[in-house]
Amino acid sequence: MLPASAVVTTLEKKFVIKLSGNTTQRIDVRSGFNMDDSREIVGDVKAGDTLVLKGSEELKPDRKVAVAFSK
Repeated sequence: MLPASAVVTTLEKKFVIKLSGNTTQRIDVRSGFNMDDSREIVGDVKAGDTLVLKGSEELKPDRKVAVAFSK
């Protein structure tokens, strides 16, 4: 489960943005259950992966980013 804002939906696909060594990666996902502002996703995402909480189509793959963790 993750915040609904983390899932980016375009006309072509649905994805989340994963950080791998401060570099962005788009991970294709499918939706599972929706609960209020949370979404269950199915895709190549594992426990412990760092995801962008407010995903955007404008955040392109393979971009270097500075990480700020949220509580």
